[in-house]
Amino acid sequence: MLNAYSSRLISQLSLDLNLFFSNLIMNYQKGENMRKTVFILLGSLLVLAVPQIINYQGKVTNADGTGISGNINMEFRLYTSETGTMPIWQETHNSVPVSNGLFSVLLGSIVPFPDSVDFSAAYWLEVEINDETMSPRERLSSSPYAIRARWVDDALQSVNSVANIARRRGHLTLSADSAFTISDTGDSIVIRFTGASGGSSVTPGLSQVLAVDNSAHGFQINMNANRIVNLGSPIEATDAVTKSYVNGLDGDALSFYSEKFNVNVDGTSLEIASDTLRVKQGGITTEHIADGTITSADIGPGEIHHENIAPAAIDSILIADGSISGADLRPQSITATQIAEGAITGSNIAANTITGANITDSTITSADIAPSTIRGSNLYWPDVTPHLGDSLFYAGGITLSYLAAESINALDAVYLSSWLSGWSYRVPVTITNTGPALAQYQVKITLDSSFPFGHAQSDGRDIRLVDSDGAAPLPFWFQSWNPPSSAVIWVKVGNLQALSSKIIYIYYGNTSATSASSFDNTFTKNFGEGNLVGLWHMDEGGGSSVGDSSGRFNNGTISGATWQGTDGGQWDGASGVNFSTGSHLLFDGVDDYVSVPDATALDIMDAITIEAWVNGSGSVAWLFRRIITLNPATPVNNYQVKVQLNTSNFIYSHAKPDGSDVRFYDLSGNSLSYWIEQWNTSGESIIWVRIPASGTTSFYMQYGNPGATAVSDPSVIRGTQANPGISCTDIRNIRSPLTNGLYYIDPNGGSPGDAYQVYCDMTTNNGGWTLVMKLSKNDFCYGSSRWTDSSPFNESYLLDPTMPNAQQYDAKSRAFYELTDVNSLRFYTSRDTSVTVSFASASSPRTLMTTNTIAFSPYPDYFQWKAAFGHDRSQAPIFMRAGQPVSGGPNCRTNSCPVGCGQPCMFCYQASDGAYCCPCAATMNDVNSGVGNNSAYCGGGDPADCSSAGNWADPALRVIIWARGTITNPVNIIVTIGNEEFIGKIVTKGTAYGIGIAGSTLAGFINGNVITTTLPSGWSHIALTYNSTTMKLYLNGTESVSKALTGAINTNANNLIIGEKFNGRIDEVRLYDRALSQQEIKCHYERRRYAQSEPTTIVGLEEGSSAVGLHKASATSAYQAEHFLGIALSSGASGDSIPVRISGVAQGFTGLTVGADYYLSDTPGQISINPGSISRRVGTAIAPDRLLISR
Repeated sequence: MLNAYSSRLISQLSLDLNLFFSNLIMNYQKGENMRKTVFILLGSLLVLAVPQIINYQGKVTNADGTGISGNINMEFRLYTSETGTMPIWQETHNSVPVSNGLFSVLLGSIVPFPDSVDFSAAYWLEVEINDETMSPRERLSSSPYAIRARWVDDALQSVNSVANIARRRGHLTLSADSAFTISDTGDSIVIRFTGASGGSSVTPGLSQVLAVDNSAHGFQINMNANRIVNLGSPIEATDAVTKSYVNGLDGDALSFYSEKFNVNVDGTSLEIASDTLRVKQGGITTEHIADGTITSADIGPGEIHHENIAPAAIDSILIADGSISGADLRPQSITATQIAEGAITGSNIAANTITGANITDSTITSADIAPSTIRGSNLYWPDVTPHLGDSLFYAGGITLSYLAAESINALDAVYLSSWLSGWSYRVPVTITNTGPALAQYQVKITLDSSFPFGHAQSDGRDIRLVDSDGAAPLPFWFQSWNPPSSAVIWVKVGNLQALSSKIIYIYYGNTSATSASSFDNTFTKNFGEGNLVGLWHMDEGGGSSVGDSSGRFNNGTISGATWQGTDGGQWDGASGVNFSTGSHLLFDGVDDYVSVPDATALDIMDAITIEAWVNGSGSVAWLFRRIITLNPATPVNNYQVKVQLNTSNFIYSHAKPDGSDVRFYDLSGNSLSYWIEQWNTSGESIIWVRIPASGTTSFYMQYGNPGATAVSDPSVIRGTQANPGISCTDIRNIRSPLTNGLYYIDPNGGSPGDAYQVYCDMTTNNGGWTLVMKLSKNDFCYGSSRWTDSSPFNESYLLDPTMPNAQQYDAKSRAFYELTDVNSLRFYTSRDTSVTVSFASASSPRTLMTTNTIAFSPYPDYFQWKAAFGHDRSQAPIFMRAGQPVSGGPNCRTNSCPVGCGQPCMFCYQASDGAYCCPCAATMNDVNSGVGNNSAYCGGGDPADCSSAGNWADPALRVIIWARGTITNPVNIIVTIGNEEFIGKIVTKGTAYGIGIAGSTLAGFINGNVITTTLPSGWSHIALTYNSTTMKLYLNGTESVSKALTGAINTNANNLIIGEKFNGRIDEVRLYDRALSQQEIKCHYERRRYAQSEPTTIVGLEEGSSAVGLHKASATSAYQAEHFLGIALSSGASGDSIPVRISGVAQGFTGLTVGADYYLSDTPGQISINPGSISRRVGTAIAPDRLLISR
């Protein structure tokens, strides 16, 4: 931005044909923290037949000399003075591309230079870059050697040849033939005619040499004097001889022979046109014309027309001092008919040109001035009064008569109003500015039924807005025109002084007028304010980038979005309320966006404003989303992962209170099935999501849609009542991460209606264990009904895996019989010890424990059992089956005990007095699980007998039996919840700040804190502000919602994103590092500049064209004060001719304070020692009855 760095403008104008303006140097500096330098080269201005276009080139660099890149707005203006307020030409170039510092524009390519701007007078160039005007202006001047180029205006320009009409270029060459001699004396070339070919003494006429008419009498080219000499005054004897001969002949008597000139036409002084060799325009200059050569006899009456004189061709430099005298002007030769109306202006007369010495005493009399010709409007007295001598003041001064537009009293202070030609009526509009000075400001004028609509055309096409001079047009635009009741007109006023009033006029009453209403000319896209961080006009209309016009060079790259050839943005949905030129971007709502790389300037911390014009909606109805990442990836299709939310990783207030708006999608936008197992807005929530594809590492969670309803479905998740697993192993293989707890299983895979709950250990040794049995110490024998009973019992005990000291403890699950995928059993004791047995193939727990048909794989070491269950007298229970060895312990002998060992052995004690654990006789003390000879000791008889045979050392020992199949996916996926982001990104930078969109819900956010409103259809102007205490959201210039918030804005490394997941159109995006006020935002919505205090307007009464003339002057009006004329010397009614003393002494006052200055009063026509509302000095009292008028 230019307010943050120093810029230098080095300009050079070059004019074709070697006419160059000198370099311009303009220094400009604002701010302290950053410096940048702008080098600009102003190229050539093509003249004559070539269009007047200035190639303006330059280089923009950082303070270190590095060229910068981006898009910059530039405006160029030409003035006729260094401090003038009205430019004679101006042109705006928006989004000028700058690449590595270099840029180029063509001045005059958008707004052509008018004919009046011909670079024949002094001009000053003013440059504005990104709304910052460089000061001071620089005067355009010629380079030293280019000054010579002005003689091109008078050069010989073309030659026509009878034989060839083609343009010749080169040098004019003279060569002698038999009848001629050419001599070069060093300073002159003399052509001498000695005789004609074919004759002895006939000298050829000059018509034989050049294509001239018969009035030519001869010539001499004198290179020393560089002019054409009239041979009426010969300078050599040879010239006299030639003159004598030529004078004796007329054109018809001249002899023509074959003598000729060889002429090379260089196109500078001579040219060939229509087979005629002629002097080129500007080819003859004062240097070529001898004194007294051209007389009135050489110019026929009326032969010189304005068409013969090029604009600005006659300059004081072309007329020698004292050249024009009274003797040069025939009496009454200059009349009004020779001078076009308005032809002589101040710009035609150089400063200090007209002095008393230029005008003979009594030369100009009233007879020389037509009645009412010189009016007050022709004289600007601040320019005139310095040239009026004291004698004028004290010897009567100047008095002029004017028609009164109202009743005037003698000694009234008066001003003179002007009128727009062709219009019948006007009303004055007084604009009062109570704030700082304003430039190019848009003022709103409201008309009501008191306005005489009947005098204007019905469609308002004859309305004109005119500046305080009564004639200078002002750009304006109709917001509405509803005669006869109301109208709203916006007008752009060039200058409103601080704390002052100004009058402008609304003219109407012209049946032939056409509409001049123009939105483009009245409003602007460049508001001239500071603190811009990014400004994307989006007016490029093509290409893959969007330029930043803020001066920060935060350019964006387009991905997918397409250019639209019309400018975006409308007021109140009115289709015509936008600029006629420009463009905007269209986003498809799927994958279109603009990305602006992260930059320090975009990390705004204290205060912010985001603005944009938008038309569309979010492609989804959800405001927020978070990326969910999985590590490792899902191992199989339809794998189910657990998403755990809490107050640390999720903002519950952004979702509905019951979580019914939560949704999940894969990265391609396909919806994912899920089940909310638990929702707790003050704690932890658990959601299971089914992922269709294996290898998935991430997906999205969306939320923030007040209109959404719940779609949570437990049937999609394995282990629920609606979707039971076959076993805990089955559930473990398809879900993670899991916790120990209750799950539903249906081992037969039938209808979910017969599913039941079991307790699953999902953590021990990769999990997947189903709790199938709890046993106390005396019910281990197989013959006990706890084993042999074919029905489960006490199943509710199994829903709690803990081991309470309840007397009744034994329990068995139906899963003991129904599970079919078990190949491992784990025995866990109340001593917090366990031992695991693996089998060669899968079956039910009952089969594995009561038969010996499935081999161990492998059977655990005997000493593991002993360590797990303890011992008494070196005895320990072991799990063994008939015919299968126990590693490190006794075998179950089958050969000698076919009956007893025909049944499988279960928990047996190894007794010290028995060799084997499976007895063959009832007298043996070993308690075993056989149902043969020892049935009395294995639950079928007296429990005391059984317990006396070999109690465990710990009488409270209990055992829990777990069953599990094969774990095929032993993964525990780590699920990570990502940062929150808006889905529909109008303008966002990560979670730090932004404006997002979900359907028609518009949301602004700062650090994740959100405010929302409803976005209407059509074009809308949106804005978000934050000032470290409050965030506000605006729609079409009006505050919609606000929220208290404190703290600095977070920073991040995210790019700034525009338009992602937005289905519609975006234009004019602005980013500030301050919070704009509501009035500023309203002004931006209305495409106009901001004023701290909005100027007020008062529409006055209608004036007819007869109102032109004298009015009483008042200090309450800037217009009246500015156009104060003088003091009325007599009274008169409207239409009377009133003499007005405009300089010198006005007499007839009473009670003036001698020596005091007097000013316009607030009372019309009155003067006072005290300045009125607007200080306007009238004069100084030189006597109690005399006022010396001196503004």
